[in-house]
Amino acid sequence: MRTPSAASQSGPAELKPTAAAALHRVYLTARGALILAFAVCLIGCLIAAWRQLDMVAGLGFCLACLLASALVRPAALPQVVIAPPALFLLALVVSEALTAQGTSSRGSMLSVLEGVMLTLAAVAPWLFGGTAAGVAVAMVRGLPNSFRELRSELSDDKTSGS
Repeated sequence: MRTPSAASQSGPAELKPTAAAALHRVYLTARGALILAFAVCLIGCLIAAWRQLDMVAGLGFCLACLLASALVRPAALPQVVIAPPALFLLALVVSEALTAQGTSSRGSMLSVLEGVMLTLAAVAPWLFGGTAAGVAVAMVRGLPNSFRELRSELSDDKTSGS
């Protein structure tokens, strides 16, 4: 018959801190969430441009909105809800510039402008849906409270500044 060793007896006690660490959620800062959203949008736009599948760009935007809203600190929810459409536009312009087809600078610029406009038209439903999904996740996570706190901070600054 084997006797339990000291390591096996202290096993459950050692698991408690790791279990508590697993329950502790790590949030991104607003800057980190926006960088993540831009990276996901850029990757989606590059894949969409190379494979000529606009749906991939739309799915990338939806994923970026959901990830940013789900992983950011609650105080930064207003910034993360507002920024993804602008980040998508920036990622789209960068990806179109990287994959432009023109030979001259004018032809290249025209190719970028045309690609941006056509892609925006093709992914418009995805942009609306992704933005709505990101707002829905943020609402569940406490977006109204974040706006109330922001409003009270702004009113406090306004009264202390006068």
